[in-house]
Amino acid sequence: MRRFNPLILITTLCLLFEVRYATGADEISSTNNMPMGESLEFIGKGPNIDLGKLGEWNISGVATAIGYKQTNPAPQNPSSSGEFSNAQLLIGKNTGFTQFFIQTGYYAVPVLGEEFKRATLDTYNTYGMIPQAFVSFVPGKEWSLSLGKLPSMGGYEPTFTYQNLNIQRGMLWGQTSSVSNGAVLNYDGDRLSTAISFTDGYFSNRFNWLGASASYKLDKSQTLSASWTGALSASSTNNQNTPLLQNNSQIYNLIYSASFGRWLATPYLQYSNIPANESIGIPSSYQTRGAAILTNYRMPTTFFNGAAKELASLPFRVEYINSQPCPMRYEPERRTYFQPEMSLKG
Repeated sequence: MRRFNPLILITTLCLLFEVRYATGADEISSTNNMPMGESLEFIGKGPNIDLGKLGEWNISGVATAIGYKQTNPAPQNPSSSGEFSNAQLLIGKNTGFTQFFIQTGYYAVPVLGEEFKRATLDTYNTYGMIPQAFVSFVPGKEWSLSLGKLPSMGGYEPTFTYQNLNIQRGMLWGQTSSVSNGAVLNYDGDRLSTAISFTDGYFSNRFNWLGASASYKLDKSQTLSASWTGALSASSTNNQNTPLLQNNSQIYNLIYSASFGRWLATPYLQYSNIPANESIGIPSSYQTRGAAILTNYRMPTTFFNGAAKELASLPFRVEYINSQPCPMRYEPERRTYFQPEMSLKG
C-alpha cells in the first residue's frame, strides 16, 4: 500500500438529521449510547414512543456525507470524491431495569494513512449492518451491566465519524479495537467513573480480553482518565477485523481533557505491547508509543431565523507514533500527522 503524504487536508461536510422520538436533542447521547463529538451535535426535538409495558423507546436517524481531496492516493483510490459516509438508524431504551441499544445501517470509517473505503464496503467487510447491539441491566443510578456487541474499551476515539472531533480516525486509534462481543460493568458516580470489561478483544469470538478504566472529573471543565485492556492468552486468529499482532496486545492510555470557553483540548498518551510467541507467528515482541493532541474551536454563535446557533467548528489534531522493532499495520517506525478540518452543522 502506498502511504499518504504526511500532510493531508480534509474538508468534510456532515449533515446530520433526526427522525427520532426523544425528549430533547441534548438527551440523544444518554438515550442511544452514541455520544456526539464536540465538533458536531444532533438537532431538533421529538417525543418518546410509549409502548406501554415495553417502556419508552427512542429512534434516531443519522445521515452524513463526506467530501475529500488527498495527495499521493493509494492505488485505485481517487484523489478526490464525495459520497455518503453514514446512513444509520439508532434504536434504544434507557428507562427501567432492562435497557437496550441497537445500531443498524451503513457506515464508512476513514482512517489517516489508509485508503478510503466506501460505506457499503466498510459495512460488509467489518461488523455488518448491526455494528452494535446490547442489553443493559441497570439496578440503580450508578451501576449498570451491559452484554452483547459492544464498543471496545481502550484508546480515546470512538469508531464512527459523528462521535469524534475529527472525521478521520487517527493512528493511535489504529492500534485499538473498535467492536467487541462481551460484557462490561460500569460505575458512574458524581466525579468518579469506572468500568471493567471481559470481551473477545478484536472481534475474535474468543473471550480472552480483560479491561479496566477509570475517569475522574477534576472540575466541571477538566477530566483525567486512565485505561488498560489486553489479551489474557494467545490467539492465532488473523483477518481484517482481528489482526494477529493487535489481538495479542496490551494497551495502556492516559487521557486529559479540558474545555475553556469555545476551546476543547484533549492530549493523551498510548503505549501498546505485544509479547513474542513463535507458536502463533509472532517471532519477536513489538511495542508502540504514541501521543496525540486533539483540539476543537467552536465558531461564534450565529442567529438563524431568530434562533441562536453554532453552525461551524474547527477541529485540529497532531499525532505521533513510534513502533518498534518494525511497522505495525501500516505505520512506519516513526510517523507524525497534523490535520485540520471544518465541520458544518445542518
